Amino acid sequence: AGQTQGVVLIFRDVTHEYAAAERLRLLDRAINAAGDGICIIGPSEAGNPLVYVNHGFEHLTGYAAEEVLGQNIRFLQGADTDRAAVDRMRAAIESDQEFTTELLNYRKDGTPFWNQISITPVKDAAGKVSHFAAILHDLTDRKRAEETLRESEERFRAMFDSARDGILAADVTTKKFLFGNKAIHEMLGYTPEELMALAIPDIHPQESLPAVIEAFAAQVRRESQLAHDLPVQRKDGSVFYADINSFPLNLGGRPVLVGVFRDVTERKRAEEATRNASEQLAEQERREKEHVETELKKVRGELVRTTRLAAIGQISASIAHDLRNPLGAASNAIYYLRHGSTKDVSTTAEYLEIIDQEIGVANRIIGNL
Repeated sequence: AGQTQGVVLIFRDVTHEYAAAERLRLLDRAINAAGDGICIIGPSEAGNPLVYVNHGFEHLTGYAAEEVLGQNIRFLQGADTDRAAVDRMRAAIESDQEFTTELLNYRKDGTPFWNQISITPVKDAAGKVSHFAAILHDLTDRKRAEETLRESEERFRAMFDSARDGILAADVTTKKFLFGNKAIHEMLGYTPEELMALAIPDIHPQESLPAVIEAFAAQVRRESQLAHDLPVQRKDGSVFYADINSFPLNLGGRPVLVGVFRDVTERKRAEEATRNASEQLAEQERREKEHVETELKKVRGELVRTTRLAAIGQISASIAHDLRNPLGAASNAIYYLRHGSTKDVSTTAEYLEIIDQEIGVANRIIGNL
């Protein structure tokens, strides 16, 4: 008596429980491996306490699980948290609705972070909501990038709208305008809405379109960047001239050409005035040259005439001097013939011979002229 006579072994198949436990361990490892924070929130009647947080939650918020389990997740809120968004989230939980929002939350050390929180109701076997699963995704980097982009866009818009040159973008394929700055609207006289309904052919004179389209095509092909002195037509029909500098963009896969319009009308007028002045000056110089040449011809002719007269005068004086001697001798001989005795034949013959000789001398002088 009192001795063990045998052993009764009771076997229970726990394969399913083991598999279920293994699945739970796998699920726990998977949840903890997730980069986002994941937590499970208890029912509303219990104050919605946290009943589970993963490692991602701890890393994101800086709180250890034991510090937050049993608490409402509102401890992540702070001074700049959007109260209206919090109220909407609370209303969604109370009505067992899914809800996603973006909140500015605070870590344990007080640093803010942007949190995209998505809450989904979890139902029990009876179909009643018993808990809520929440996923916390850190949006801080994206928000910073968005803020940087917004500030950059604001700076660009400020520079874009304050630029003195007109800026106008056109679709390369359709040639329709996509956007423009304040200066281009003032240049052309169109409102932004009116201008966006137009295309390149609508702002240039009809007769200039072939040259304009060719310049646009060359800029699209990047064969040239600057088109000089293109005529541009305003809404009222008046025309001004512009240098159009361009650069390509790609907006959402659509090729776009952005043109920077600089009004060069005054410069062109100045160039035209300079050209006209140069032509007038050249014409004036030509006329003055002709006048000077004419006057020079007159002076030259007068000088030639004067020179000839002077030469004639000198020749005349020389002739007079040369003629004076024979004529004097002849005159003296004639005087003696008239007043002397004519009875002496030899003397008369001698005077006549003198006269004849001196007349011969005079004839030779005249013959040499």
